[in-house]
Amino acid sequence: MSIATLKTAEIFKKIPHLWIPSFDEIAERRAIAEKYGVDVKRVDGKNLVHIMSQKCYSLNGSNVRDWCVIDPK
Repeated sequence: MSIATLKTAEIFKKIPHLWIPSFDEIAERRAIAEKYGVDVKRVDGKNLVHIMSQKCYSLNGSNVRDWCVIDPK
């Protein structure tokens, strides 16, 4: 391995990994949003979905109530 290759490998180890969904995943998410009439907005670079905050539940024995009923359009 050359010195340049080693330096490149070191640089990539320090860069955070970026995950980009596939076109199939994007299409699947869009289909679900359209099926359930989810209200999605983009604010300050963040994707937001309208939920019913009084109807949130924890799953799989967790104490975090982060699964909420959507508030359809």
